[in-house]
Amino acid sequence: MKIEIEEKLQLLVGKQLSRSTRAADMECMKFGILNKEFEGELLNIGEYGLHLQSPWRIVRNDKIVIGSMDLSWEVRGGRNLRDLNMKILTTKSLTVTSISADNFGGFTLHFENNVVLEVIPCLSSKSEHAEYWRLLDNVNNGHLVVGGDGLYNTPEKDNHQDKEKSE
Repeated sequence: MKIEIEEKLQLLVGKQLSRSTRAADMECMKFGILNKEFEGELLNIGEYGLHLQSPWRIVRNDKIVIGSMDLSWEVRGGRNLRDLNMKILTTKSLTVTSISADNFGGFTLHFENNVVLEVIPCLSSKSEHAEYWRLLDNVNNGHLVVGGDGLYNTPEKDNHQDKEKSE
């Protein structure tokens, strides 16, 4: 699994972290610029996206800058620490310089300026519903899904029934 993940994530090397959004606790990072119209508004969906559902953290040197557990609602104005820190981080010019992966579905993205994203799956379930993360290729309309049951490629509009039929 390690080699396959490293090969797929090579698409991100040289790409800039251009935007990040969130759906509940899933972080949705965008890399590169790809604008598409959505409900009458032009949005950067990124050439590639990472949807992270496993624990993750962004570190710089010896400090955790943002962690997936930073969904603290103690910040005034209805915002939370994670969203505020991601907004600040995405205003910086962070380009992916290298990647490395492990055999458990985890990986590390190295950015310029000693900034590192570490994704650490912490779920032992082998269920097909135990998704750790996915890489969205918005240029070629495909996804790489990594979870408890391994990794697989799927077209943009995927579901687990398609996966089961193709095995």
